Amino acid sequence: MPASALEQIAERNKKRRLYQRTRDPSHLADMKRLSVEIKNKVAQHKNQEYANRLGDISTRDGSIWRLNKHLRRPHEGVNAARDGSIWRLNKHLRRPHEGVNAVQRPDGAYAIQREEVAETMANTFRRYHSGRMAPTRSSGKR
Repeated sequence: MPASALEQIAERNKKRRLYQRTRDPSHLADMKRLSVEIKNKVAQHKNQEYANRLGDISTRDGSIWRLNKHLRRPHEGVNAARDGSIWRLNKHLRRPHEGVNAVQRPDGAYAIQREEVAETMANTFRRYHSGRMAPTRSSGKR
């Protein structure tokens, strides 16, 4: 991105903070004007970058096929990337997850680790089928 656009972004952010403090309409007008200028500069920069990329593609180095492959892939919408939800989802999906849910032990504590869960379930199964534990309902209602 051009340095002038980055400077304008900093200036716009200063105007926004000033407007939020003072509520002066002239600061709001300056902020909106700068936003439009930034939008135009960024669009112009993107168009120039795309034109440069199209000018550099060739069949000799395979760049045309890489670009073709990239353009044919489905992409998420702009809004998903703007509000950050796609990044949060990706972060969530990349984390390792335990496949076993927590189980409550007879003493009231919860078994969370896989070994504890398996041991708790095995002990409950043994007690239930050995006749020492009758099936009961925790609440009297159905």
